[in-house]
Amino acid sequence: MWRQLSIAVRMRLTDRIGGKIKVVNGCWLWSSVKRRGGYGRVWWAGRYRPAATVVWERLIGPLGEGRILDHFRLNPDVDLQCSTSCVRPDHLVPATMRENTLRGRSPMAAQSKQTHCKRGHSFTPDNTWLSKNRMRTCLTCQREKRRVLRGSQPRVFREGRMKRFQRGA
Repeated sequence: MWRQLSIAVRMRLTDRIGGKIKVVNGCWLWSSVKRRGGYGRVWWAGRYRPAATVVWERLIGPLGEGRILDHFRLNPDVDLQCSTSCVRPDHLVPATMRENTLRGRSPMAAQSKQTHCKRGHSFTPDNTWLSKNRMRTCLTCQREKRRVLRGSQPRVFREGRMKRFQRGA
């Protein structure tokens, strides 16, 4: 499999790294140590590092501050699917952790793609409250929930309060 990589690529990768890559359907699959989720790992420069990052840095250059590699072909919207063990640089995109998370399949990513709440109200700036942990809440639903929980108490409370103010005047 190592021989299927181009000569220029093989010259830039060491035998230690290149010998652990299998070429399958255009993907360069890491065939050695993997962490949970199938992402390749390699002992490099005195510590375990993501295999895709090491290959990227050897072939392309440094990633940049605050950047990680995103397997954009894992996205179901992309026609050609890829594996998490793929280390081919043109199947990867440098991204921030936030960008990578929001492109994924996590609950946070799913919520960020929602345009309406579960009752059909749109998430507009006027109708959305953002909590401290950055979760969106529909203000229309919150108002309806408060109204139901209070029942008729607000009117009685308000009337009683108004009478107190009128007596004191």
